[in-house]
Amino acid sequence: MEDIASDAAKTALPLAAAAAKPLIQKAMEKMLKRANGIDQNIIDAFKVEGREMTILCPESIQKYSLSIVAKETSFFNKKARFELGKARRTTIRSVTGLQSIDAVTMIDNGFELNLKKLKPGGLYVLDVEYSLEDPNFLETLVNREVVNETPESDSTKYWMVAQLKHLESLKSQYGRIDLRDVDFNVNVGVHQDINTKIPNGFKEQIETLAQLTKRKGRGEKFNLFQKLLQIQNTKYGGKELELLSNVMELFTSTSFSKFVNVTTDFHYSNCEKGAGMYDYPFVMWPKFMKVTSRTDLGLNKPASNGMLVYKRGEFMSELERIFDKHVKA
Repeated sequence: MEDIASDAAKTALPLAAAAAKPLIQKAMEKMLKRANGIDQNIIDAFKVEGREMTILCPESIQKYSLSIVAKETSFFNKKARFELGKARRTTIRSVTGLQSIDAVTMIDNGFELNLKKLKPGGLYVLDVEYSLEDPNFLETLVNREVVNETPESDSTKYWMVAQLKHLESLKSQYGRIDLRDVDFNVNVGVHQDINTKIPNGFKEQIETLAQLTKRKGRGEKFNLFQKLLQIQNTKYGGKELELLSNVMELFTSTSFSKFVNVTTDFHYSNCEKGAGMYDYPFVMWPKFMKVTSRTDLGLNKPASNGMLVYKRGEFMSELERIFDKHVKA
């Protein structure tokens, strides 16, 4: 299966990738122009020892980090001004003490550094953050593929492949361009397991309740109500609301996360009810749970491979346990 995942990474959507190339290049040109502007403005007061660019994916933030050594400043050279667009956050910290220094002032079109608060010869790290201008940039930059494996008796595996498109577009004087916490969503199908383990009597009760909400004659409503009472009294002893609450709790992020496991280059982040719900008026069984995993990508690691395991056997056992607990003795 790993070979299949690797082949998917090598051959994924070539036409879409080709179409994305000019968009990626254009976005990178804007980002690098701003980075170069910081470099050009900083060389009078600092010697640049190293630099890197990081894209913080969940926050849609581009971050520039520079390792710099402060030069001796003249009496007149008290500040370094960077007018390169409004920065989201700017910090400077000493490498020696690992402490942030109060030497940054934010201005309308950038920021200023108070050079008098920095020691000549001192090694510092300057971090500058900007919001990504194009909200679709990350979707354009990363190709995502899910390879479904045939379900086993107690689990279903989903192979995940994330790959950067057009690495040549990302290469620059920034030796490292890293993407942190790239989101990867997998729709885990749970509808068959729900149908298998939710008892027919409870389904009938919900369906009867649904019919009661529709416009029908008084006599028909009375018959449906009698049927509903009969189902309730013979099966769950009036504990239906408690049962329903316990079932719905399984589809919360905290509970459902117990039934998934993410391995290799990815790590679990979150899960929620996915698209597609069963159409009942008082209960919404999800057809899918959307599980979000995350991974890091970069020029040194352009592709990630991983696997999401849905522990369906444990999920169905928990559903069965809930209904068994509520059955009227």
